[in-house]
Amino acid sequence: MDWSSYSIPPMRREARFGDRVVLAFTERPKSIWEMVAGAASRHPEGEALVCGERRMSWHDVALRSARIAAGLRDTGLRRGDRIALLLGNRVEFVLSVFAASTMMPRVRDLPISPITRRCRWRRRSEKKIPR
Repeated sequence: MDWSSYSIPPMRREARFGDRVVLAFTERPKSIWEMVAGAASRHPEGEALVCGERRMSWHDVALRSARIAAGLRDTGLRRGDRIALLLGNRVEFVLSVFAASTMMPRVRDLPISPITRRCRWRRRSEKKIPR
């Protein structure tokens, strides 16, 4: 696709991750969930996820993610709690990350993979999260 006819939205420098300064879009969604909800409202039937033969529209992604989020809330998750997501590269993993993002900043997701070394995900799970 030729992107040369598209203009680049306004950007600014922002401090991220301590002393690292990066370029960031001035106007952007505040969260992953805001991005998903926006795509679902603008393009409900647009293709959002493809995994093999399985295809999901933005409407279906938002609906399924909201259902997963409701289930997570029913477990009693609170601000600062962590959830560990041990799923392979599949649609359910993406939906679970989107679901966790609906509850930000209350809940922090910790994606782990069966192939990740134990010491690595242990360090990530013990990391301090501001409450």
